[in-house]
Formats: sequence, C-alpha cells, structure tokens
Amino acid sequence: MIPQPNPRIWQNPLFDLAHHLWSQGKLAEAEQFAREGLTLATNLVTDVRGKKSALVAKSLAQLGVIVQDQGRLAEAEGLFRESLAVRKELAGNEHPTVAQTLNTLSGVLTLEGKAAEAEKTGHEALKVFGWSFRQGDSSDADSLYSRGNVLFDQGNLAEAEACFRQALALRRKRSGAGHDVEVALSALATTLRRQRRFAEAEPLYRECLASRETNCPNAWYTHYTRAMLGATLLGKRKYEEAEPLLISGYEGMGEREGSIRDRTKVLTESMQNLIQLFEATSRLEKAAEWRTKLAMLQAAPSGRKPPWPRFSSDDQAAAAP
Repeated sequence: MIPQPNPRIWQNPLFDLAHHLWSQGKLAEAEQFAREGLTLATNLVTDVRGKKSALVAKSLAQLGVIVQDQGRLAEAEGLFRESLAVRKELAGNEHPTVAQTLNTLSGVLTLEGKAAEAEKTGHEALKVFGWSFRQGDSSDADSLYSRGNVLFDQGNLAEAEACFRQALALRRKRSGAGHDVEVALSALATTLRRQRRFAEAEPLYRECLASRETNCPNAWYTHYTRAMLGATLLGKRKYEEAEPLLISGYEGMGEREGSIRDRTKVLTESMQNLIQLFEATSRLEKAAEWRTKLAMLQAAPSGRKPPWPRFSSDDQAAAAP
C-alpha cells in the first residue's frame, strides 16, 4: 500500500491559517488559503477505499463559510452541499457531522430566501441529531427553544442552533411576529454570533431590534439587542456603525438595570465588547480605563451589585444618532 500523507502535518496549518484570517475579517486572504487546503486535501488524501477524506468535507465547509461571508450565497450553498455529500458517503446519513452540515446549509438557504427548503433541511438536521417532534405543534416550538437553551449553556452551539432555527420557524407559523418570535430571533442570532458567523447573525438582530423598538421600546432587552447588533458589526469590523449601537445600548440598559435578571453577566459582556471596540480603534487609554472598571466589577464580593459604570457626556454625544 502506498503510504498516505499525514494530514496533521500539512493540511491543518492551512486550515488553521484560513480560520485565523477569517476570524480577523481578512476574507480574501482566508479564501486563498482555504482553497489551497481544499486542493491538497482533494488531490492527496483518500481513505483506504478510495473515498474522499473527511478533511475534504471539512475544507469544503470552511470555504463555504468564507465565501458566504463575502455575500456569495449561491457558491456557498454549492460548497455546503458538496461537503454534505462527502460526509454522507463517509459516515452515512445519521452522523453528527451530517447534522451540522445540514444545519449550516439551512442557514444559507434562509439567507437566499429559500424559506421552505431551509425549513425542510432544518427538520432533516433535527432528525439526524435524534430529536423528533410533531411538525407545527406549538408546544414543540417551546420545547425546542428550551432544549436549545440547555445545549447553548453546555457549549453545544451547532445543536443549539438547530433547535433555535426550528423553534423560530414554528413560532413564525404560530404568530407571525411578537414577543415569542423576537426571543427566538435573539437566541438564534446570539448562537450564530458566538460561532463568529456575523453575516448570518446581523439580519436576525436587525429584525429583532426593529420589532422590539416598535413593540417594547423602553424594555431593557431592546437596548440589549441594540448592543448585540453593535457587537456583531464589531465582529465584522464595521466600527463606525458599531460604536453608537454599543454605547447607546449599554447606556439604555444601565438606565433599566433593575430589570435585568442576569445583571452581572450582561454588564460583563457589554463592557468586554466596549473594550474590544476601543482596542480595535486604537483608543488604548479608553480601553485601559474600561478594563479597570471591569476588573472592579469582577472583584466585587459575591451578592453585591456594584454601580453600573457610566460614560462621559462626550462619549454619549458620540453615540447619538
């Protein structure tokens, strides 16, 4: 037998480099290295039966995410479908990687406006994950949402995403709009943002914010949604657009902090986003100032609620629309 090259020696550095560049928003460079990694995997790596390697499927999926973030949705869909076909060939139809790829494919289909196909693909993903429910039953939307929360807290983001996608689809059918839909939109957007899939998270946050600004403009979670949209734009390196959302969302929550159940968690996340903004825009003194404020918050005795740090009047003016 001809020895096969060890993919950990040559492929992973290309894959990891592409991932690193993608996480920095350098999409053109990331695409270049992802394509090189895919070419090597396709040409050099097969299993003993001559099938394509799992690394081919992984590289196809990675390239799909990168081109999707550049707005080339049809191309991304094709790459995800090709990755799905390889994974099914290698592992059968009921493997976790197949479910994850179906879930990703459902996401790009949604962005393309192919709602029916996206929902069908999402249902298939849930079946592969091993979850069943009665299609269209309103109680199942709530069960899926609850399951998604548990999985999210456990760090199982791909499975949480699948639950939230289907919970959102069922809630849209049930009520079309309103609080339940807003909650599912926010949960799915946050799950995507945690996976650094900012292009997918952004329209969900925008829809959620628009609805909340109409239905409950003074609620603390409306301002939270504004801040999380800002965090998503920060991830996309749209700093000028992100800053007023981050600051006004932060200040709006501060004015309603008594209503926030997980006050310390929300405050910590919001301050970390602000520090990231100041560092990314080379305002190092401002970043250091807010790092000190965050350290004081984290050093507070358990059970005590330290004051919500405030911005200066100049900062608030910069946040004004």
